Amino acid sequence: VLLNYLWVCHLSWTVIEAVTMYRALVKVFDVHISSAVLKYSVIGWILPLVFPTIGLVWGGADFVEPKTCFVKRPYGFVTFYGPMVLGVAVNWILFFFIIRIVAKAVKAKAEQPDTSDTSMRI
Repeated sequence: VLLNYLWVCHLSWTVIEAVTMYRALVKVFDVHISSAVLKYSVIGWILPLVFPTIGLVWGGADFVEPKTCFVKRPYGFVTFYGPMVLGVAVNWILFFFIIRIVAKAVKAKAEQPDTSDTSMRI
């Protein structure tokens, strides 16, 4: 159960990091991450408790395979694989949004006229 919780926590923190990176690139100025730390902490540590709790209520002692210390198949789809697929999908979506933002910024910078030429200053 602890292993399941820690894996889901790890994934939730990677999603939080992707959201933080996205917010930092979209809102370059006036980003106060410290105001969101409490929200991120709740999402990163409290929300993942939901999934092992569902598994324990649903499967009881049958929730975990004793040999592997991992969730059994019917419970794993809801308590582990589902959150993992969702988290990885969100990370990929945010990754492509971040790449798009960076590409637009590079393209805009490349299209600006070069003002470093010394003949322009004279």
